[in-house]
Amino acid sequence: MTDQQCTSLLRTSVDLPYDEALTKVKAALREQGLSYITQVDIQTMFSQYLGLDTEKYTILGACNPVLAYLTLQSEPEIGLPLLCNVIVYENRHTGTTGITILDPGVTMQITEKPKIKAIADDIHLRLQQVITTL
Repeated sequence: MTDQQCTSLLRTSVDLPYDEALTKVKAALREQGLSYITQVDIQTMFSQYLGLDTEKYTILGACNPVLAYLTLQSEPEIGLPLLCNVIVYENRHTGTTGITILDPGVTMQITEKPKIKAIADDIHLRLQQVITTL
């Protein structure tokens, strides 16, 4: 999928081993005032449940607790897309690690409240900085 096909993604690829890239992504999120409150290890899940040996792949659920609180006060059902999913995945063929983030402006479109759009715009800028930092 190219950037022209899906402009709602913030993405980059880094010439770092997966574990080092994952550590850098977590640090970059913290630098932007974002916490990752969930971490799903897809590789381990596929190994345990399917017996497959796949490339490393992690989904981080990131958010800013203050902004999450303000958003939920404005719209309780916004909890469905509240976390910003950040994926970090290994590409064994190229030796690189990919990082992709779904633009929160897209997921927050379920409501048209200006306050939530402003928060989504704020988070978008923070996540864009995460990508730029990497």
